[in-house]
Amino acid sequence: PLPWLGLARTRLEAHEFEDAQPLLERTLRLQPSLVESQLQQGWWLWHTGQLAQLTDRLSRRTAETQQHPDYWVLQ
Repeated sequence: PLPWLGLARTRLEAHEFEDAQPLLERTLRLQPSLVESQLQQGWWLWHTGQLAQLTDRLSRRTAETQQHPDYWVLQ
């Protein structure tokens, strides 16, 4: 999933949100427990204004997720 995650992150940074979403979905489908994928999905939710879904996602955090700096920035 890491190559797909890299592509998704590049798309997010370029504000190509429509292109980023399928790549993020693919990474999460391949490895749902990958924290970086979960958090990049959170950034996608933030940038697309889906704050209720972001709040829900952040509420289902794990101890591993809480150790990642992006979790706290999104929080």
